[in-house]
Amino acid sequence: MKYLGGFVPPPMPAHPKPMPWQASDGDDSERQGIIKQDSCFSDKSIRAGFILKVSTLVTIILAAVTGMVALAMLYPPTNYFAKSSPNRNGASL
Repeated sequence: MKYLGGFVPPPMPAHPKPMPWQASDGDDSERQGIIKQDSCFSDKSIRAGFILKVSTLVTIILAAVTGMVALAMLYPPTNYFAKSSPNRNGASL
């Protein structure tokens, strides 16, 4: 097939590069930051750690919002301020 113009893709390499988890040198791969297959870092542990961090942050944010709402509803000076200025409530949206 003859190309008449445009982009010509480069040829594929004869021998593909090994993937990082297929590295055979123990010391060299650890120095270069390549994670081995038998390492304690797996997809499951990374995902579980990420989910733990996200759920912790969401819990902290929800607790802070709940505290602010409770302050506005239960503390009389804040409650009076919120009820006496309806323009600020509309501007906050």
